[in-house]
Amino acid sequence: MTRSHGRLAELYIDNESAACQVISGDLSTITFNDPKTTPESTALGDSTVQRETDGIRDGTLDMTAIYSTGTGACVSDLLEGMQSGSDVRRIQYYPGGRFAASPVISACMQLNNYSVTTPADGISQISAGLEVGKGDAVHSSVYQNKVLFANSASLIGYWPLFEFSGTTASNLEGTAARNGTYSAIDLGRPGIGDGKTSASLDGASSFINIYSTSLNTAFDGGEGTALIWAKARAAGVWTDDTIRYIFIVRVDANNFVRVWKQADNILYWDYIASGTLERVSKTTTTTNWMTLGITWSTSASQVKMFFDGTQEGSTQTGLGIWAGNLSSTEVVIGAADTIPAGAWDGFEAQGAIWKTALTVAQMNDLASFT
Repeated sequence: MTRSHGRLAELYIDNESAACQVISGDLSTITFNDPKTTPESTALGDSTVQRETDGIRDGTLDMTAIYSTGTGACVSDLLEGMQSGSDVRRIQYYPGGRFAASPVISACMQLNNYSVTTPADGISQISAGLEVGKGDAVHSSVYQNKVLFANSASLIGYWPLFEFSGTTASNLEGTAARNGTYSAIDLGRPGIGDGKTSASLDGASSFINIYSTSLNTAFDGGEGTALIWAKARAAGVWTDDTIRYIFIVRVDANNFVRVWKQADNILYWDYIASGTLERVSKTTTTTNWMTLGITWSTSASQVKMFFDGTQEGSTQTGLGIWAGNLSSTEVVIGAADTIPAGAWDGFEAQGAIWKTALTVAQMNDLASFT
């Protein structure tokens, strides 16, 4: 399946050290070499197929790109280094260019061929083939693409928590300044079933700090969605009479979003803005993976809470007005803060934040890893 795109298309490639190179300009052909494709129509660029999600996941992507002198040399240097042994951590392909309405294809790939020619003075032509599922453990999964495609224009942070080592919780939304930091985390634990791993929290000293000044700027307390997968280590976690937090995004006592366990067997979803609390609770003792989410919209005057893709409780209305900057110590996965108080005892994975309220259908879809 070949598409000719012209100068609006952009291809972003990260190498092993996460140095991002924007490959833009005249992408003359993009070929998806796999028959399993799911076409979607869009008004951008080509009038028909723009986003072949299964094709990008299961097959290969070949591109021939033409650049003016300078840009081509920079890109060819990057690709040459990749071919010598480095994996490609992620590619992001924007058929219509990178702007709010553009669809996006994102996957993790390995370069398997590359060449440079100079068909005319002042022009560099680069041909490269990238293959999904090769290289290190960060290759793309079905669920990863679900998160990235759910509403790519409003996704501001995505922390899969699937690293095997280190202290960096990578933000796969693509803004490196929004990477999180692991503290006392046991990485590489069994994941949600998507072929990826999860992070294990010990219930005492573990937490993942996802605060950054960049996230603070991007976050919208008036319109948004927060999503996380969590699993209790054992049934006893629910009956230990200990406050435990799954995640929190907090300004102060009057403005925060959180999912937490307070009393035995009771899970709470809270959204509070200017002191006005919206709350839903659920009694549970599950030791299965849970998909937990909150959507909020001041413009619609609605807050909705989700458990495993189904809305929990009634739609909350009469919202207050969110105010203030995020607290640098209270934007955390797996605890109430960076002390850490209220540490979760179990596993977490696939955390994400959007700056718009996702639909019920989207939240339902994100509760399945297939």
